Amino acid sequence: MDFYSPPTITAGNHGDLIWYREANIDLGKDAPFTRSWDVAYWSVDSNGRPNVVTGSVILPTARWSGTGSRPVLSYAVGTHGLGQRCAPSLQLAAGTDYEQANIAAAINRGYAVLITDNAGYTNGDTPTYLAGESQAHAAVDIVTA
Repeated sequence: MDFYSPPTITAGNHGDLIWYREANIDLGKDAPFTRSWDVAYWSVDSNGRPNVVTGSVILPTARWSGTGSRPVLSYAVGTHGLGQRCAPSLQLAAGTDYEQANIAAAINRGYAVLITDNAGYTNGDTPTYLAGESQAHAAVDIVTA
C-alpha cells in the first residue's frame, strides 16, 4: 500500500500527475492484453479545495487502427463500498471488480480506459461517496493527468 501513502507534496493544479507505477490488473477470463498503471493526481472537491486522487490507466497493447487518435474513456464505476479495499484500482488488481466485462469490452474496441478511485478511498481521507461534483472532477481530471 506504499503507493497510496502520499509523499510530502505541495499543491498542484487539478489534473496534474503526481506519481504513477506500473500495475497488474485482472479483467477476467479471455481478457484483452493490456498495460496498466496506478496513478495519483490532483483534483478538487465539491468546494473547490485541492485533493489527491488515485486511479487506473489501462491501455490495450494492440495498436490503434482507427481514424484519429486512440479514444479515451473515463469510466466512473459504481461504488463498491467505503473501505480502502473497495477502491476500483484495488478491485481491478484483485480481479473482483464487477465492471470487468464492461472495461474489457472498451479495451477490445481499442479504447484507453481511465478509472478514478474517487477522492478519499486510498489515502485515508473521507471518501466522496455520493458527492457528485467531487466525483465528476476526479473523472475528468484523470484524463488531464
